[in-house]
Parts: sequence; C-alpha cells; structure tokens
Amino acid sequence: MQRRHFLQKTLLALPIIFSGNLLTGCKTNLSDDYLPDDKITNNPNLLQNKLKEILPIWENKFNAKIGMTIIADNGELSSHRGNEYFPVNSTIKAFIASHILLLVDKEKLDLNEKIIIKESDLIEYSPVCKKYFDENKPISISELCEATITLSDNGSANILLDKIGGLTAFNQFLKEIGADMVLANNEPLLNRS
Repeated sequence: MQRRHFLQKTLLALPIIFSGNLLTGCKTNLSDDYLPDDKITNNPNLLQNKLKEILPIWENKFNAKIGMTIIADNGELSSHRGNEYFPVNSTIKAFIASHILLLVDKEKLDLNEKIIIKESDLIEYSPVCKKYFDENKPISISELCEATITLSDNGSANILLDKIGGLTAFNQFLKEIGADMVLANNEPLLNRS
C-alpha cells in the first residue's frame, strides 16, 4: 500500500479521542437546501438539547452509557457525558497506526520493513496474522497497519505496539499529543479493561 493511501485510510478510520471523549467532527459540503431548517449555527443550544433528548433513550434501550462530544463547523461544542471516561477498546488502534506514521516521518521506521509472524502472535481475532503465518510469508509494517485499522486485527496491533517500543513508549506518545488516557494492556486484554 502506498503511503498516501495508507494515510487516507488511517485518517478515515481515526476517531480522535481526548479527555476520554469520542470527538466526532462532522463537516458537510452540502448546500443549504439539504440542511435542516433549525441549523446548529442559528440555534447554539439545539445540538446540545438534541443530545440530551436522544442519547438517554438509547442508553435506556441498551442499558449502557454513551459518551459523545461533537464540534460543529462553527466551533460550537456539544456533549453528553463529556467529562466521563470510557474504555477506548479497539479505537486505540488508529492511534497505534498514527504513532507508526509519526515514526516513519521521523525516519525511525520503514513501512516496507518485513516482519515474520510467530505462533505467539496468533491471538484471538488475528485473521491477517494467521494468513501470513499459515503461508509462512513476511508481512510489511504497512500491511500490519492496514490490518490493524481496517480489520481491527489484534495480533497486528500487538506487533505494532512492540515495534514502537511497547506500552510505555506508546503511552508517552499519547501524552505528547495531549490525549488524557493511558493504555494499560495490549490485546486481548485491551477489550476487557
């Protein structure tokens, strides 16, 4: 995969998580004909009111807590449970790929570097790792990143974490980019934390 396409896939898959919130940025190029009559920009409390109205219904329906923060085009911030922390689970994988790209930009890693998959890399839900292991073929860092962000391949994520220096180095990266979170476990324990 070329770096340009890899970056595009990473950015498309990258939920931006800061302060324990899932930050969803919505931007549209639609003309005003396609926008609702009660635009957010004309009524600054509309989105916040909608979140307060709709999300508790879903929380009750699914017996779950939902956290959401939205920054509108005009910079207006609305949130539901915006100051609460939530497990990041597999969304952290986009940050792992981002850290890889940063190291590639700093010429500390090469996306074309090949890695041999070991049997110990074959953990729960690692389809790409299993395929390369079964075929006894090396896999590139680029392919590991693609598997991590597009298929949520757990083995690929762990291999990449090892490649960037483990949890300590990755947590330092998160701190440097301003993410107020710590990754305590790799896969498969990540989704059970």
